[in-house]
Amino acid sequence: MQVAMRRPWGAGTGLRAALGAAAAELLGGAGGREGGGRGGASGVETLNASGVLDNTYIIYSSDNGYHVGTHRFGAGKVLPYEEDLRVPFLIRGPGIKASKSTKPTNTKVGLHVDFAPTILTLAGAGGQLGDKALDGTPLGLAASDDGTLRADYPRPQHHRNQFQAEFWGSWIDELLHHLPGYVNNTWKAVRVYDEERNGWKYIYSCTGSKEIYDLKKDPGELNNMYDTAPMNVRTRLEALLAVLAVCRGDTCTNPWKVLHPGGEVQSWSDAIKSKYDDVYARIKPFKFVACLGYQDLSNEMSEYRVVNPASISQVRHLASVDAVHIPVTLEAPVERFAVPVPKDVLDSDVARWYEVAEVKYHFA
Repeated sequence: MQVAMRRPWGAGTGLRAALGAAAAELLGGAGGREGGGRGGASGVETLNASGVLDNTYIIYSSDNGYHVGTHRFGAGKVLPYEEDLRVPFLIRGPGIKASKSTKPTNTKVGLHVDFAPTILTLAGAGGQLGDKALDGTPLGLAASDDGTLRADYPRPQHHRNQFQAEFWGSWIDELLHHLPGYVNNTWKAVRVYDEERNGWKYIYSCTGSKEIYDLKKDPGELNNMYDTAPMNVRTRLEALLAVLAVCRGDTCTNPWKVLHPGGEVQSWSDAIKSKYDDVYARIKPFKFVACLGYQDLSNEMSEYRVVNPASISQVRHLASVDAVHIPVTLEAPVERFAVPVPKDVLDSDVARWYEVAEVKYHFA
């Protein structure tokens, strides 16, 4: 059975101390959001006083995350779960349909890489993008009926239904800085969304652990279904990750054109049909060669990109906080030009932070 590694916050006095820190973290976050709200209101008042509010688009967003206490982790934002992946997005301006409730008026999938093409298109410069092969696409904004949104703006049917998320390296619980970090937190995930099911998520870690969640039945991502998910769901998710992990340009928005060059499949509901089972059974899942603290393309294996494994020059072992040895590539091609760390730095007490065994330190 594939089980994701989930470490608890701690126990005893450590947990009691963390609870106090968690409360402070929550209060600090609430204060920050209140300050952001006041700043936004002040900006709107200034634009209105200047007479340009009705001709101005205002976009509110933020960085991703973050979790405080969910999934038995303290605080942070580098995990593949919804609390860490999601970002807020609010927009007002000419032609944008106003919301009459606190619920989103547009449930289409959007990413930060979509912001630039969205702004360019709103400004009338979308046609100048040409063949720049941007990974993003204009967001499917819900238009009002007054005709003020640009006539050439893509309507809501033009949107992505799946995306990839990824992270490389270790992480430290932001409530428990006095404890060593976890050295193996390199992962990739693919999220599929449809308005009927709310979608699926597949997570693949460099340690080999795999997770699948049905986000309609299990929005909290508590029941790992990798071993019990229907085979057609598993193979489609693994194929999507194989494409999205190495995508460029419009293939990041529409991976189906790579998986089905003939155009017979345009969506998840098309791909899930049994007549394509043999197609997906032949696709090799994406694979990490080893756990790395950074991205090295030669470490990421997908049949949709030609890779030379020989370019990975050296393999060492890192000791995790549980003293479990995981193969890790420590010297990629770029590091052949590294210089040794000065002896006084090597003599400093760094082992308590990294818990590294049999490794030569280098500056890249």
